[in-house]
Amino acid sequence: MKRLTTETPDGNFETILNFVFSKDGWAHIRYDGSEGTVPLTQWAKAQCILHGCGEFSAEMPQEIDEEISDCLMMDFPDCPVALAYGFAVQACHLRDRLKMYEDICFADDRRERLPLDVLRDLAERTVPSPLNAPLTLEELREMDGEPVWVVPLNDFEILPANYLVNAYAEQIVVDKFGAYLDFEDYGKTWLSYRRKPEEVTHGNSN
Repeated sequence: MKRLTTETPDGNFETILNFVFSKDGWAHIRYDGSEGTVPLTQWAKAQCILHGCGEFSAEMPQEIDEEISDCLMMDFPDCPVALAYGFAVQACHLRDRLKMYEDICFADDRRERLPLDVLRDLAERTVPSPLNAPLTLEELREMDGEPVWVVPLNDFEILPANYLVNAYAEQIVVDKFGAYLDFEDYGKTWLSYRRKPEEVTHGNSN
């Protein structure tokens, strides 16, 4: 497997994957068309002014970050500058996290010293598998877009199976035709697990 994070990208692909990077605690972009290593906040403010945002008064990086984040999350969620800023912040944080792992798994010359299969085997040997307890409602919301194993309660008419979480709509999608289970019924007519339980007994007790 090839390393993805680098401080010296070579070629278009590596440059794109490392186009936004951390420096001094802030996100920077590698090149803005005229100069290199540009603070993301500086670039974003310039773009806001260039595109007619005359009320942009923030000066310090923290203030700029807060103002653009407010635009993205509340005031102007369709603003292309705010969207680009959000994309770049996401990329920077994910790159930082990936780099921590790659610094361990790769030598200085980029050779892989901990292949994925070795790392996976090591994790399985040293970290016990988590108990497959029923998910809490909060845990269920955090699994948006992922499959979970759903089981019925109290003779509820649904087949135990893997279904897809739609946390935004507070629902579980149960088939391709759009049938769903509401989160408000969770624990009353159905439960869910991260994976299929080996032995689970449900229903009315006698």
